[in-house]
Order: sequence, then structure tokens, then C-alpha cells
Amino acid sequence: TIVDGRVYFGSEDNKTYCLDALTGAFVWSYTTGGDVGFSSPAVVDGRVYVGSGDQKLHCLSSSTGTEIWSYTTGEDVMSSPAVVDGRVYVGGLDNKTYFFDALTGVNIWSYTTGGPVFSSPAVADGRVYVGSDDRKVYCLDALTGVNIWTYTTGYIVYSSPAVADGKVYVGSYDHNVYALDAATGAKIWNYTTGHWVCSSPAVVDGRVYVGSFDDKLYCLNASTGAYLWSYLTGGYVFSSPAVAGDK
Repeated sequence: TIVDGRVYFGSEDNKTYCLDALTGAFVWSYTTGGDVGFSSPAVVDGRVYVGSGDQKLHCLSSSTGTEIWSYTTGEDVMSSPAVVDGRVYVGGLDNKTYFFDALTGVNIWSYTTGGPVFSSPAVADGRVYVGSDDRKVYCLDALTGVNIWTYTTGYIVYSSPAVADGKVYVGSYDHNVYALDAATGAKIWNYTTGHWVCSSPAVVDGRVYVGSFDDKLYCLNASTGAYLWSYLTGGYVFSSPAVAGDK
């Protein structure tokens, strides 16, 4: 995560690092009790929020790396936090999606799914969208945690949803990329790739970019799901695309 000239990232050596973005110079590191190889830091208002394999969500000072607060869940936190309006949303491998006060770390609500939540929540228009290993995509009320709708795919939902133009885009281990109605959860379209879709979609200018374990990066029409192009890499695409300019 790049904010105000600094780069923040986690590592499997149990540390979260802060480097100077221009020079790569070390600024600080913070050591947790488990690896930070999956959760990507969210940096908002001088604070860094990141999950760890020590079963905790950590809140650190972005300038010094000092811990401000941490919260212990029932299992490791591999999901990447989403921070919106002073609230932090994150999934846990204890089957829960959590909502915290960003300043104090107080847990306001948690919602229990039927499986571990690797997926990172997307927050839009007062709703939280997140996938679970129980094969479902959930839509929760952001303030109360009440379930608004669920959509069941054919297998694990490791992918993190993207919300754009009233639609939720998400991948599934059932080889599909889905577009769901953000209000109702009704399926609008699905596109079938050759293998698992763990990658999280990027949606820009009416196109969906997403990777698959069939070694390809796909570009689909966001409205219809029609295939536009794919690029064959040398291995499975676990990474989630980033779009900048026309690349």
C-alpha cells in the first residue's frame, strides 16, 4: 500500500514494513506473532491496519510503527482490512466478518459464516460485501451486520468482491467470475474460466480484469460478461490486477 511517499507491506517473516517510496530506505518494521504474508495493510488517517497469523488485527502508527491497538480473533486474519468512515471491516479464519471502531479497536459486531473468510470485504453504499469458504457471497448492513442477502456459488469464494455501477463482481473456485445485483444478490451473468478464480476483479471503464488458475488474465465486458481478451502467463494467476491509465 502506497500512501504519502511510503510503502507499507507485510511479510512471512512475521513483520509489517514501512519503506521510503522513492529510495526504498527502511523506515520502520513491526513484528507480530505470526506471518503477514496475505493481509495487505490499509493506511488511513495516520494509522496502518493489518491482519496477521497471530490471530490478531493490528492498528499501528503510520509514522513510527508503534502499535496503537490490536484485537484477538478466534483464528488467523488473512483478509485485508477495509476502512470506511472511521470503521474497519475484515474477515477472519474463524468464519467471521468483523466490524471495529477504527480509533479504539472496539468490536461493534461480527457476522458468522459457514467457513473461513479469506476474502477481503468491499464496502459501498452502507453495505459490506464479502466471500466465504462456505461457497457464498454475503451482503451485510455495514452498521448492524444484519444479513441482507447471500448468493451461493459452486465452490469456495476466496476472491474479494469489487463493487461498481450497482453490481458486485467476484470470483469463485467453481471456475467462474460472477456479476451480481448489488441490491438483491441476483445473478446478472457469469463467465467460466478454465480453473479456480482466486484473483479479485478490477473494474474500470466498463471492463472487468481478473486472473485465473488456468494461467490467464481475462478482460470481460462489465455489463454482459462477454469475453474481450485474455493473456496467457507462465503460471496460475493468484494476484489481483491493478489498472492505471490504459494499462
